[in-house]
Amino acid sequence: DFPYTQDPRGSCATAPPYDCFNEVKAQYLQMLRHGFAVSKRGGTASYHEAIRAIILINEPELKVTYEGRIAQEAWSEGFYAKAAISAFDGALAAEAELGLAGRLPPFTITHSFATCERCKSSAAGNRVGGVPVGQLTGIPFMFDFALAALSPGLFNYSESRHDLRAALQSRFVLGFNTQDKAEVLCNMLLGPLHQTPLSGLPVWAGEY
Repeated sequence: DFPYTQDPRGSCATAPPYDCFNEVKAQYLQMLRHGFAVSKRGGTASYHEAIRAIILINEPELKVTYEGRIAQEAWSEGFYAKAAISAFDGALAAEAELGLAGRLPPFTITHSFATCERCKSSAAGNRVGGVPVGQLTGIPFMFDFALAALSPGLFNYSESRHDLRAALQSRFVLGFNTQDKAEVLCNMLLGPLHQTPLSGLPVWAGEY
């Protein structure tokens, strides 16, 4: 959470413009240089074999604030999604600066197992199997992140440095946190998710 809410030099997730590119790029470069990546002969570097996936931020919808408040404008204006998508862009930039070669593990964002009728994707009228997406658990947050990757300008992130659409398709795993039973997960998230355009992306559960 440090670059998002705890950095005294400027916590990018607590006030406009919610652009976390520079903060996350700087921190992720340090993480890569101090263990996440290993140097090889010839001057190249690659990810350490123990790194299988990287969580960019845990439950951004409960961390990104507007005037000290979570939810409300942070959801309806998509500020939490802008913070997340710019963080994704920043992590990709850190990799590019080091010129990492070989296997590139996926990134993920773990969302809360909650509904969000305020989310942009909900307000736009998206439905899954006839059900408004905002009434489903976890999925509206996933939809907002995917929408930000496909159309960052809708979230006032107009200067993306990478092809975020391609990165979403090749370097991203959908994530959510839950401690519910398998039947609940299938009925409230996994089943509906299979009926969406995101069904081709891998998904994993945290805090399970």
